[in-house]
Amino acid sequence: MKEYLFSEFMKLTEELVKLKNNDLQDKTEAIKLNFVRMKRIYGNTVVSEKLAQCLSNLKIPLKWVVISEPWCGDSAQILPILAKIAESTANIELKIVLRDENSEFMDNHLTNGTRSIPKLICYNQTNDKQVGEWGPRPKLIMDFVSDYKKTHPILDKKEFNYHLHHLYGKDNGKAIQEDTLIFLKSITETT
Repeated sequence: MKEYLFSEFMKLTEELVKLKNNDLQDKTEAIKLNFVRMKRIYGNTVVSEKLAQCLSNLKIPLKWVVISEPWCGDSAQILPILAKIAESTANIELKIVLRDENSEFMDNHLTNGTRSIPKLICYNQTNDKQVGEWGPRPKLIMDFVSDYKKTHPILDKKEFNYHLHHLYGKDNGKAIQEDTLIFLKSITETT
């Protein structure tokens, strides 16, 4: 299974933006938008004090494997923040794997029977055991999606995506950092 560093994933995404690939034709605009979005979010993300404190108290080295794809809008909102979090401590190694090239791995980490991404799988590096998983969205966004689908039984994807990404932007990564803090606390309590 090929694993990418965040910088390598960004290079891959940039290459896909330049590539004229018929297989990705319907996803090309999303990839372009996501590349710009990921650069902006990565550049603007500052790890919160509470999360930084939790990270400084990590006692075990962790490996985060994130299942993602360059065309995924949720991944573009979340992955740069996870990268900043991982970079802020020596105790987290972040690797990214592509969902569409690793279907068996993805199928072992479904969300409600779906291949929803991004999906973070966390391993204890000391013994290589899986200690948790998170994703595909922070609770704030999951709640929005659930409510939106209840009130809009006929889903206009363009309108839905507008509201979804507006909420991500308005939240400015706080929900992702809060969810990560809760996730890390649950891991450290059980390991």
